[in-house]
Amino acid sequence: MCFPVTDFATRYLKESMKTSRNVFDTQYRNFSSKAQRKYPSEGVIRFLLSNYGVLSQHQRNCCIVLDLGCGTGRNLWMIQKEGFNVIGIDSSLSGLQIAAQVLSDDWYLSCNLVGSNMQTLPFKNSCFDVVIDDVSMQHLNLLEAENTLKEIHRVLKVSGTFFSNRLGMNSSPAQLLKLKPNRVDSHTVFNISDQNLPLAGNGQTSFWDTEIVDELYFGAGFEVLEILRNHRTYHDDMGIEYLEIVAKEIW
Repeated sequence: MCFPVTDFATRYLKESMKTSRNVFDTQYRNFSSKAQRKYPSEGVIRFLLSNYGVLSQHQRNCCIVLDLGCGTGRNLWMIQKEGFNVIGIDSSLSGLQIAAQVLSDDWYLSCNLVGSNMQTLPFKNSCFDVVIDDVSMQHLNLLEAENTLKEIHRVLKVSGTFFSNRLGMNSSPAQLLKLKPNRVDSHTVFNISDQNLPLAGNGQTSFWDTEIVDELYFGAGFEVLEILRNHRTYHDDMGIEYLEIVAKEIW
């Protein structure tokens, strides 16, 4: 599958992951654990407990979960407290250092934390039962997302489940996609620079619709089981749409 990119994107494509990492490294250094919320995403809680809440304690201990882009650990402590075996991965070492401290100081936990990007996951084939992406893959462009989905498929066990919570196309900042100079590809902008818009200053940001979800997931070997749309309204009637996507490995 090939995704056309703009001239603007050609100049920046190779640096996109480094730029995104630097953006969040700066946020972690400036705001420490306050760079992200302390408590887990409602979507992650809903997905995990509705799909795996019936498991016994022993079964949960045997269920291995990978949290992509775990940041400061907002989901890690909940997943571990619920009895699952969880590993967190993030490209920002600053974020991982904060996560380790937060897990220890606030929740009296330790967790396996791995520094790596999502496109080359440093794990063996078929080693995870569940992979979770909570607003991390939305900072990948389409080509990077395609590579990452293939990696997720590789590390998931047969019939493993992948949950993703990400930005939808019905978000106000998605209007920036009409401005070609700032567009990486058909669904991704290099940055939301207008401080009046939600999610400004977070670097490369991608907005998906159900069509691109189906296309990319199927191409990577997933069946999309469910897409739940959530919408949040900000000032001046600007809104953010989130897509909660549940998928299962099919081949």
